[in-house]
Amino acid sequence: MNAGLFKRSLAFIIDGFIYLSITFWIFNFIAGPVYQRQFDDFDMHWNVYFEVTEMVEEDMEVHQARYEDNEITYAELLEIRAGIFNDYYEDEQYRESIDIALGYRDFTMFSSILIFILANYIGILVLKGQTLGRKLMKLRLSGEVNWFSLLLREVFWKYLFWLLTLGIGLMIDILMIFLSTNHTALRDRFSKTHVVEVLEDGTYPI
Repeated sequence: MNAGLFKRSLAFIIDGFIYLSITFWIFNFIAGPVYQRQFDDFDMHWNVYFEVTEMVEEDMEVHQARYEDNEITYAELLEIRAGIFNDYYEDEQYRESIDIALGYRDFTMFSSILIFILANYIGILVLKGQTLGRKLMKLRLSGEVNWFSLLLREVFWKYLFWLLTLGIGLMIDILMIFLSTNHTALRDRFSKTHVVEVLEDGTYPI
């Protein structure tokens, strides 16, 4: 029979930890250093950026107190912060360092997401739908398991779906697995695959 929410969630957490570890390693030892080598003295620029953020926070203390005293709104507080930061950005001695640091921050976010998704897809493709988490939970992917169905399932109707819907897709999947009689999410249906429980002898109970 198709696996329920509890076992699938535990398998997802186990696999997520593994792929997060892989992502951390690849970024910190490969992707990050490659990006940093584009700039002379990257560490200096990074430190300057943090010095600017500290100066912004110091300048914001008086405005934070005004906000806490209900003299200004939260929207006004954010506008003041943006203005103070922009003043530092307009200063030639800080602009280059800020640009480099913000570029690295954006690169970190997007490359980490890409590495995580690719690691997950390649790993599950090599293992033909199986993962360590599923194995420990005595689950297995059944149905039309091939490169295209796994691409639909693990990339488009899983992580990209969750990201593009700002997490709403994840909630939809959880509700569908929990409430539907056959415990299937959108990615199961569109990829024509199902996560099933495996009997002690290794056979499927369906």
